[in-house]
Amino acid sequence: MLFLSDYFRNRLRIEYASAGLDIPAFTRRYSLCNLKDCQGLCCHEGCEPYEEETKVIKEQIIKQRVFFNSVGIDLSEPPFYVNEDNEERTRKVPYTYTVPIPSHFSHTACVFRDAKNRCSLQMLSLAEDKPSWWYKPLACWLHPIVLENHGEKIITIPDIENDDCAEPGYPGFSAFTPCGAEAPEGEPGYVILAHELAMLSELLDRDLLAEIKAAL
Repeated sequence: MLFLSDYFRNRLRIEYASAGLDIPAFTRRYSLCNLKDCQGLCCHEGCEPYEEETKVIKEQIIKQRVFFNSVGIDLSEPPFYVNEDNEERTRKVPYTYTVPIPSHFSHTACVFRDAKNRCSLQMLSLAEDKPSWWYKPLACWLHPIVLENHGEKIITIPDIENDDCAEPGYPGFSAFTPCGAEAPEGEPGYVILAHELAMLSELLDRDLLAEIKAAL
């Protein structure tokens, strides 16, 4: 399971227990994540953890500074910053991708990503013999699944037409990352993302995979 407190779990369960499930999104075809091919492109903007997740990560930075140093994570500067919307996000550091990236993506990486494009928060979880996503923010391990909460709550995989991150000059995020882009030669999303759906089902006290299959 994850470190999430009972309060946080209950909050998620209450908010998304009856959220809509975007069946067409999970039947579109995708490819398995391959760090060698994408170099962790989904981490290029850093992330915005929930407040509780940020608190736990900050605690681990203090407790596990030797570990982070050992895997090459530079924490000489604060790893979080507050953006113009007063939201706390992980800091970005310069990174030059050697694979093609969308023109609206920046050559940057989350401060917690190591030189081999791995998430050091996930590495810390494994180093402590915890489940791999123990310290990894919810939004990161769910990617490209998104819990949308703008009026109507829905569990989806955004495409180019409905990406909530899209704005003038920035056409979107998830659908432009290798694991969030449609791949006709791939497999349905509910197959590719079965592990993520199982974990999310446990958090929400739902059987999302069964719901998807029942709708096919």
